[in-house]
Amino acid sequence: MDEPLSALDRRTKGEILPLIEKLQHFALPIFYVTHDMTEVQRLADQMVLLDQGRVVAVGLLTELQADTHPMLATGQETAVSLQGVIAGCEDRFGLLRVALTGGHIVSAVASGAIGDQMRVRILATDVSLARDPPGRSSILNVFPARIIAMNSLNPYEVLASPALREDGSGARLLARLSQKSWQEPGFAKGQNVFAQIRSVGIE
Repeated sequence: MDEPLSALDRRTKGEILPLIEKLQHFALPIFYVTHDMTEVQRLADQMVLLDQGRVVAVGLLTELQADTHPMLATGQETAVSLQGVIAGCEDRFGLLRVALTGGHIVSAVASGAIGDQMRVRILATDVSLARDPPGRSSILNVFPARIIAMNSLNPYEVLASPALREDGSGARLLARLSQKSWQEPGFAKGQNVFAQIRSVGIE
């Protein structure tokens, strides 16, 4: 499928993407070509990254996305996609609790039944880091994590990759920070931190 949605507006894309997703139920391999990372994040399991016609990376979507590779980390849409299972819901607030490797994340979007598989997309701009346990705040998702990678995108921005759990064995996130937000608290690779994620930013 060579850029099948490239000439469509966002609304029409949203109507057609679920139909393409259903093709996966037929267990057919699909080679899907696109420049739109949101389509990749929604549909792909494996990803081949090309630069001027040359293969620069091949692997699982979840692994390549969590890399701080500059080709995937330059835009405001930089994100990770994580596989999870719906573990609970709070109907009163319209929230779902999704079990991921290393913790449970609260999402304010989507719907589903307990036990359903769900792919969660988290923008790097919706993740912040703290050196100390945060106090009471509006952020519902706070996880112990370890910074396992960092890349300076430019003189003003940093992309860090915190992995959930104190030993960094859980799901990997991305956090897009200003150089000031990285340097002044003294963040460093290998450091234990607290990763904070806005629940309304999770797709």
